[in-house]
This record gives sequence, C-alpha cells and structure tokens, in this order.
Amino acid sequence: MSIVARRTAPGWGDRYALGFGGLVVVLLLAPVVRDVLKVLGHAGDPGRAGAGLALLGLLYAGFLTLARVHGPLSVSAADASWVLLSPLPRRRVLRRPALVLLGVGVAGGLALGLGLLATLGAPDQGVLRLAVALTFGLSMTVGGLAVAVLGQASASWDGRLRTAIVVVAAAAVVAAVVSRPVGRAVQGVPVSGAGAAAAACAVATVAAVRLARSRLERIHARDLLEASTRVNRVATATTLLDPGALTWTIEDAHWRSRSRSLRSRRWPSLPAAFAVAWQDWVRLGRRKGRLAVLVASAGLPALAARAMDGTAPVAMASLGALLVAASCAAGARRDAGDPA
Repeated sequence: MSIVARRTAPGWGDRYALGFGGLVVVLLLAPVVRDVLKVLGHAGDPGRAGAGLALLGLLYAGFLTLARVHGPLSVSAADASWVLLSPLPRRRVLRRPALVLLGVGVAGGLALGLGLLATLGAPDQGVLRLAVALTFGLSMTVGGLAVAVLGQASASWDGRLRTAIVVVAAAAVVAAVVSRPVGRAVQGVPVSGAGAAAAACAVATVAAVRLARSRLERIHARDLLEASTRVNRVATATTLLDPGALTWTIEDAHWRSRSRSLRSRRWPSLPAAFAVAWQDWVRLGRRKGRLAVLVASAGLPALAARAMDGTAPVAMASLGALLVAASCAAGARRDAGDPA
C-alpha cells in the first residue's frame, strides 16, 4: 500500500515537466491573447457576433460530445492493469486523472471565454467584460466536464448530458440562421445582468464539481477500463501521427458496442465500380445520424467565414472533406488492408 502511495506521489521531475510545459503553452498563446484583447474598447458587428456565437456553440457541443465519448475520466495503462482493480479507494486512484481533467476544463474555459470576448467585443468596461467572459467560459467547460463525470457514474446523468448537447447544438443552429438578431440581443445585455448570470453559472459549476467528486466511488471499473483503452489508443495515434489508426479505433468501438446482431443480405447485381462502394453505402444507411451530421456540417466553412477572417474557413473545409472521405471509404480501406 505504501509503495503504491509513494509511486503515485508526484516527484520533482513531474513538477518540472508540468511547469515547463505550462510555460511553453503560455509563450505560444501570448500572441493570440494579445490579439484577442485588442477588442477592448470596440463593439463587434451584430451579424458577425451571432455567427461567432453559433460557431462557439457548435464547438462547445463537440467538446461535450468528446468528453462523453472518451470517458471523460481515464487512467494510464499501468494504473488500469495494477491499481484500478486493487483494494485502494476509487477516489484515491482517480485523484490525479480528476486533476488532469480539471486542468483541461480550465484551459478550455479560458479559450472559450476569450472567444466570447473576441466575438461580442467590449465597447466599455473592458476589464469587467473580460472577467464575465472568462467566468462564463470556465463555468461552461468545468461544469460540462463535471456533468460528464456524473454521466460516467450514472445512466440518468448521461441522459441529461445527451439532452444538453442536443439543446446546445440546436441553439447554435438557430443562432447561425438568425445571426444578426441574436448578436444584437446578446450585445444588448447590460454588464450587470451578464455578471449576475455568470455568478449563477459559477455557483452551479461549484455544486456540480462537488457532486461529481462525491460520485467518483460509483464509477464502475469496466467503464474506466474502456475509457482508458480509448484514450491510450488516441494518444498513440496522435503521437505517431497516424490518423488512420484513430479512425479504425472509432469504427471498431462503434461496432463492438452494438447490442443487436446485423442481418446479412445478398449483394445486388451491380457494375464493378458500384459494387466496390456497396458496403460503404450499407454502413451509411445503418448510421443515419452520422450521415445527417455530415450533411449539416456542409455550412460550417461559410459560418466560419462570417465569424472570423484568415485561414480558419479553408482549414475547416479541408477537415470536413477529410471526414467525409474517411466516412465513405471504410470498406475499401478494410479490403486494401486485408489481402485475404
């Protein structure tokens, strides 16, 4: 027991790596923060503000979806093999992953808050508006991750998280359609009202974090092992710069989690050029939700062009094209990788 306690205690090397990594991140993000803070004293265009809010809403919905799909709590491969199933208290085992998750939430919240400030502008009371935006961002990300942890421990909370994701995505779509009225309405909110709402969100976030901390003991080891496997595969694919391994991981995890068996059907008589793609058409037919998301995401580059300048719309369009290609070529890739 004491050996495990000494092993899990952070040493000077861990503290040095954490501090050095934090310093590098601060130096890399300093120019971005400086550009964002240039909006102090300037009011943003209502149409552009509405489009920016819609884009931030979609990014936040994607953030919550990733948190729900990947755990969000997970442990390293060594801890999953030796410590997780030991008699140690579950809360003690998950202390470090919970702190890492909190750090991710804080970083994402700061980015979200700066994005809100850059989108809406700050014509007056710049420091106060900055504080309100950062409070909103931190409350949304940290609170969202806390709800995701609760969803990992309880099916009812997982259902609430799915509902929240759908609501956020729907609100973002509405903001994208009527961007100018939405942007004008949000920019017209007084700073005092926004501050009161931010304070209420912060109180709710603290309550959610405390509740999630108390529910760590209820997370099943099976769920933690599955989340750890997914995260380790994603980390390996990212380290090796192998996005193909990442897509295979997602595809295999989806079909392995299916509780019902799929019916086998006779292949139709098609020309060779169409027969090669038949299994991909069948996959898309079985996963109508993915097809709907791909079709709906066709407007993201235009939304990004309305919300921001630079290369972001081009990068988003390129990423969307790659996602479509990956979704519609899984069968051909599997055949090419399996000569038998």
